[in-house]
Formats: sequence, structure tokens, C-alpha cells
Amino acid sequence: MKIAYIYLSQLETRDANINQMLSMCEALGKHSEVTLFTGWMSKSAFASLCQFFSIKQNFATQRLPVKLLTGSMLIEKVTRLLYCIQVLMALKAGNFDVIYTRDITLLVFLKMLPTWARPTVPVIYEPHTLYHKTSEKVSFELEHASLKLADYFIPISHGIARDLEGLLGVDPGRITVLPDGVRVDVIANVQAQSLARDQLQVLYSGSFIDWKGVEIFIEAIPFVHTPNVVFLALGGVGKDFERIEQLVASLDLQDRVILRSRMSQDELMPIAKSAHIGVLPNNRTAIGAHYTSPLKLFEYMANGLPIVASDLESMREILAENEHALFFEPSNPSHLAAQLDRLLQDEELRHSMGQRNLQAVEAYSWDSRAQRIVEIAKRLTQ
Repeated sequence: MKIAYIYLSQLETRDANINQMLSMCEALGKHSEVTLFTGWMSKSAFASLCQFFSIKQNFATQRLPVKLLTGSMLIEKVTRLLYCIQVLMALKAGNFDVIYTRDITLLVFLKMLPTWARPTVPVIYEPHTLYHKTSEKVSFELEHASLKLADYFIPISHGIARDLEGLLGVDPGRITVLPDGVRVDVIANVQAQSLARDQLQVLYSGSFIDWKGVEIFIEAIPFVHTPNVVFLALGGVGKDFERIEQLVASLDLQDRVILRSRMSQDELMPIAKSAHIGVLPNNRTAIGAHYTSPLKLFEYMANGLPIVASDLESMREILAENEHALFFEPSNPSHLAAQLDRLLQDEELRHSMGQRNLQAVEAYSWDSRAQRIVEIAKRLTQ
């Protein structure tokens, strides 16, 4: 089975979408012959990127001579068009069995082509959002028409699947929901490394962009009454990091909060392993409430952490209340603090919840996800 994995993104950002893409290519590479088609990055820089995310490069790459530029709508459209043209040329020479993409740009491009010029192999589309609901760049009409070019859909959440069917008319028989995953076996062997010994540690890891709710996490801290607790906020960059840093200072919380910018997987996982609670404070946006499948959720579970999460559909798809997590009202710092206090003051509950998360996360390994995708791909090519 030869799979062409197609996704154009800004590799140098090292955002979670890059982690997800590389993790899937690595996992698919265990069960098939995979080639990743992406934008330009030197061989050494790409090797460094894989090392940052602890990726074993068991897949081929075609780093095409174009980079995604987003300075203006026109420039972005031109770079995406150039990328798609080069992908189409490479596909014709590659003799692939299946095209796999999380990039709606490819579907838009294929829609523009006459039927005879389109690839003849099945196209599997992995939507991470509905663009007409979350972006001004894609209209309903364009998304609706472009999705007709996909043969099968693997959304990362049931919220996306529901709207694919209900809003965009996709046949539910062509949809399989597969949430994101984690390297369960790798994290199991990680040794804990604490940033604050002899203190209870509450962890938020990941992006600091607005809808992630990091402000709510920080604003909850003054309402937490349990003593000897330190709060870890790890992963922000640039202006997002500065915004949270300023919030911590304005609330005079420097002695209670440890801030770190984005960390490699090898740096982050030992710290996560030493934490006592993981927090998912998503705000109630279309993405946060319905369309996300957070990598940090599965990382928390794989590290045996009990979780406190916003009470949103996207969280309840994976987590059962009082079994895997405690939920709080989104954007409510005092309620988040109350749920944190409940867990911080109940060691037995923390332990039992963490153990259940360790058991539950076995169903969400990248490897098992890749196996399901390869099974679907084989059915489509029979």
C-alpha cells in the first residue's frame, strides 16, 4: 500500500499540527509505504524538526520548492496553487494507491481541474475543522463543492462528523471518526523530571492562542485554596507568551506560576510525568467546543494524570465525568479553581482517575489509528 500524505503548512512554526502530521506519517510508515508531500525545508532542518517531536523518519519526503506565505490573501493563494501544481506532477510519477490529506486546499485545487486531469486513486480527507464555520477564507459554497472530490472522510471529532453530514450532506457511510492520538509506548518509558519538587503541580501544556483558554487557567489561580501548589504553563511563543506573562505579573502570581516557551517532546514529557493534574481550559468556540481533538489531552492520559477540563462536547467525546476528568463551566475561573481544589485535596481520587486514564489511552495510540486508516485505504482500493 503506497500512501501519498499531502499537507502544506509552515513547518518552521513547530505547532501542534506539525506534530500531528509527522506522528501520523511515522505511524502509517509502520504499516504502509508513505511519502509526505510538504513545503520546502532543507534536509538538515527537517531532520531537526523530526528530532524536536521525537519522530523516527520511517517515511519518504518530498519537500517541494515552495513555502506557505500568508502575508496577504493573494500571496497565500499563489503559494498554495504552486504547491498543488507540483504535488499533482509528483503524484503522476509516484504510482500511489491512495491520497491522504488534511489540506482542503488540495480538494479546492482538484475541483478546478477537468475530470481527466484529476488523480484516479481514492482521496481520503481528514478534516480538522469546517472552514466555512471557522475561517473567512472559505465560503460554504466552496467547501461544499470541494468536499465532493473526497472519497472518504476521517474527521478527528464527532462534532466535525455531525456537521459534515448535517450541514454539508456527506454520506455517513463515508465517514469514520478517528480522534488524535499519542505515543503510548514511548511515554510509558519516560522518567519523571520535576520543575518543583515537594509541591503539587498543576499542568497546562500547549499553545497559548486565545481559544485554548490559558487566561482562564491563570485567572483561576487566586481562587485555589490548597496550599503548596505550583502551576505550570508550558508551550507559548511570541506575542501569545508575552500576553500570558503580563497577565501573571498583573495578578502578582510570579511565585506560583512557572512559565516556559515551547519545548521539545523530550523536554516536555518528563515534566508532564511529574505533574499531578492536567488542565484543558478550552473556551466555547466552534473549534474548542466541537472540532478539536487536543494532543495534550492524550499526553495527559498517557502520563497517568487526572484531568480538569472545560465542559464541552469535544472533551466529553473522550473523557467521562468523575472517571477520567472533572469538568468546569467554560470561561469560569472560580469553578475551575473549585474543581482543582477538589482533586488537589483528594489523593485517592487523583490516583484512581490517573490509573483509569492510563488504561483508556491505550485505545488512542497513533499506531492503532494508523492501522484503522490503512484498513480503510485497502477497502477503497479493492
